[in-house]
Amino acid sequence: MSYNSMLILLQEELTACQQLGTSVKERKSGLKVGIKPLDDKEIVLFFKTDHASARKCLQMPESDKKSCDYLALYLKDKNGSSQYFRVALGRDGR
Repeated sequence: MSYNSMLILLQEELTACQQLGTSVKERKSGLKVGIKPLDDKEIVLFFKTDHASARKCLQMPESDKKSCDYLALYLKDKNGSSQYFRVALGRDGR
């Protein structure tokens, strides 16, 4: 999927789940993860996937209660590559 397509898809479909900034911190465990862009050609976005709207968008069955906590999207530039990371912080406890 192209740079623009992935960016538009995630920002439109997961807009309610997008986190501000380039790092996230889990409240219960205090664990934090982040990606620091090296220049203005890099884009870093975090989306909270352990969230009702994300589950609906990602077509996760209601019975499937376990998921990664966040999706991190790293985009290098319009002509470069993109990378996706699933981020799990803390313990699910379920």
